[in-house]
Amino acid sequence: MQSFSMILTRAELLPYKEGIYLWKYVPSLALSIIFLSIFGILSLAHTWRMFQHRLWFCLPFVVGGYLEATGCVGRVIARNDTSGLMPYIIQSIFLLVPPSLFAASIYMVLGRIIRGLGPRAVALSIIRPTWLTKVFVVGDISAFVIQAGGAGMTTSATQKDLGNTTVIVGLCVQIAFFGLFVLAAVIFDVRYRRGRDGFSAVDADTAQLRDGAVAARREPFDWAKLMMMLYATSALILVRCTFRIIEYIMGPEGYLLSNEWPLFVFDLTLMALYSIQSSSHSNFNMDFIKKVAKSGSADKGAGGDQAAAGNQDYADKAFDFASKKSGHNIDRNTQEKITDGGRSAYEKATGSKVSDKISN
Repeated sequence: MQSFSMILTRAELLPYKEGIYLWKYVPSLALSIIFLSIFGILSLAHTWRMFQHRLWFCLPFVVGGYLEATGCVGRVIARNDTSGLMPYIIQSIFLLVPPSLFAASIYMVLGRIIRGLGPRAVALSIIRPTWLTKVFVVGDISAFVIQAGGAGMTTSATQKDLGNTTVIVGLCVQIAFFGLFVLAAVIFDVRYRRGRDGFSAVDADTAQLRDGAVAARREPFDWAKLMMMLYATSALILVRCTFRIIEYIMGPEGYLLSNEWPLFVFDLTLMALYSIQSSSHSNFNMDFIKKVAKSGSADKGAGGDQAAAGNQDYADKAFDFASKKSGHNIDRNTQEKITDGGRSAYEKATGSKVSDKISN
């Protein structure tokens, strides 16, 4: 009871060593407890959901949530121990590195979205889904290690400047890889939105051609909604990392590190929103993506080679269907009439005129 009373009443800014202060302010107990509760509850909920649906690729995301909660614990302890080195180290490192783990989960989600849409979608990605995950996760791990090492050095009076520079480098590496990832996601999104009409119009396997009418192809899950979620969570991480870079560039005497509110507004609040947004996914959608990704044929071994070959064959089939409309209305496989939709959909998906292809 006495120790609890001390937590509530004591709020002194004390030096770590003579003339050396780790903190520029006394950490807020109320805000630290609020965010500790948010991340703790969300992490427990995500853990239950991960085991319930066997979403093991979400493990980095779940671990990141627990690290955020641990960082908040460090701030709670530091509230009446501003001279203590360990609470400062805990909050410095454990609040800095979790977004790298969050980003790793986002990389894996995109790979599963692409594979869940089938081999044709795989061909539209500028990076094969398995390589997409590996490349960006390796970059993310590099950023994680650099940031963690830099954060550790900032606690040393002799290495503080080097530590700040190292953290900045780690954050820049993270933003660079994350920016490339977002670019890859946007390119896939645009290509698939253009190409799915063509898939519906010319796919003899999944669309039925009856009396010149083409039945629409249905995606197996709401991929567009998941992509919007991916963009929203990516924006939160990019804003947070940009804030952290500015914070460390300004240095320990700068406004951002000398005041507490920017950390809660531009870091903890954004990461809490990320966790809440991620938990709003449809369990069905995420479970479906996991199952399709585990099927293996779209991206692994000989199956991957067959899928790639099938994709090329599909492109040839699309042109074949569309070109027949320009002069030959009967397809040798379906013996059905191809509408103008086949030709226009192919041109929209590829940006090439059918007549140009025929002339060649």
